[in-house]
Amino acid sequence: MRVERCWDVSTIYTIIHDPILWNAATEDNPPEYIPDVVKDIYLSAIVENLIVGFWKFNQITSVTWEAHSNILKPYRDMHARPAAKAMLTWALENLSNLEKLICIVPEKYSNVRKFAEYFGFKIEGFNRKSFLKDGKLIGQHQMGITKEELINRLKEK
Repeated sequence: MRVERCWDVSTIYTIIHDPILWNAATEDNPPEYIPDVVKDIYLSAIVENLIVGFWKFNQITSVTWEAHSNILKPYRDMHARPAAKAMLTWALENLSNLEKLICIVPEKYSNVRKFAEYFGFKIEGFNRKSFLKDGKLIGQHQMGITKEELINRLKEK
């Protein structure tokens, strides 16, 4: 597993708009999404010169970053955990102001919540009726992990 920052908007756009990934990650009738490679950080997960997905990091506050995992479905079973470990390690090594990582997980995706929990993220809140999926308003889990917790968790994995 190799991790590289990606600046190619076309490559990012193509992978993120993969129908399976896009339909799972977005609400009903989402607005057009154009990757912003200046404001956000896109890291490609590369296996044998093949991009199997991306992680996106966007800065929320001076010390808090939000993480989004986007691994293509055919590669998830084999590469999701190694990619997550590589991406989280990259974040610790390269985001000099990182003190907290957060992620937001719609309640219907218990598999995504469990994946985040595997890497030490904890549920820190719940946003009621904040995500429209399949015509229904559902809630989203606010999850987070501190820098210290992340360092310790990655040592275990």
